[in-house]
Amino acid sequence: MDKILKMREMLNDYLFDLKRKEYAQKTIVSYEDELEMFERFLIHKDIEDLREVDKILMNQFKDYLYNQISQFKKKYSIKSQFSILCRVKGFFNYLIEEELLNKNPTKSLRLPRIEYKISRSFFTRNEMDDFLNAIDTSTVYGFQDRSMFELLYSTGLRMNELAELKIEHINFEDNLLTVVGGKGNKDRVCVLTEVAKRYLEIYIEEVRPRYLYLGCDSDRLFPSPNGIKIDGKHIQGKIARYVKLAGMDKYLTCHSIRRSFATHLLDEGIDVRFIGELLGHVSINTTLRYLKLSAKSLRDVLIEHHPREKKLADTEISFKRKRKRKAS
Repeated sequence: MDKILKMREMLNDYLFDLKRKEYAQKTIVSYEDELEMFERFLIHKDIEDLREVDKILMNQFKDYLYNQISQFKKKYSIKSQFSILCRVKGFFNYLIEEELLNKNPTKSLRLPRIEYKISRSFFTRNEMDDFLNAIDTSTVYGFQDRSMFELLYSTGLRMNELAELKIEHINFEDNLLTVVGGKGNKDRVCVLTEVAKRYLEIYIEEVRPRYLYLGCDSDRLFPSPNGIKIDGKHIQGKIARYVKLAGMDKYLTCHSIRRSFATHLLDEGIDVRFIGELLGHVSINTTLRYLKLSAKSLRDVLIEHHPREKKLADTEISFKRKRKRKAS
């Protein structure tokens, strides 16, 4: 009799395979959390052997997800359901590749449809100027913040990439910055604008030594004052503060700066493929979901290319009221 394919054993093997493929630890933890939802479902159904899982059971799991209540006492969003089902499909693909299963029960599973809505979570150009100008650079803390946000807007870095950045990763001679172990554990090179470069040079030489507490040292570019890694909540708190000081009534994040970086480059006519390279995207579809064309860009394209606009834009238009004939 064949050995039982137990969910927990196979899950551990799958996670080890992801680790061997150099997936980021954070990603592996996320996969495990989502696949444990499927594990609990199998326990609920008294399924011990993964070979018992079929198309009918997978559709039942889909319904199970739809009706489940999360730890926040809310139903799982469509996006969360989509993500969990994708993880399960990936898990069974692994079992097929390892020749542990003959049939993939998720092959014909229909995933829930995600509707991508236009988000206002980005800065317009004027808002970005107001945001940066709201920072008081006469203090070491303010100058550090200005340097940090100028760098974010210059490169489109992710928040975690910013927190992990070290001084040695900056090449001032060539205006380049190396992201080491970014998303997917991949390295990439970003270009520094001249403005961001000047802020960083002054920050590193004059401000940073005064920013750190006496006796503290750190190789990170933007550490906390006691030298340890800055956390995401701290960065988000700074953004919220300067957004308020700039007089904006919007919820904006570190990711908003990244989206703004991409959108503003697109407005300037930069090819979306180059923007994707700068953002560190593997797929152009990922890049397209980041972008939000401004009303000005849409207007300019329409005016330049619409056939009626090109043909009749300069034609004089007037209203001539037709006179009524007098009764004879």
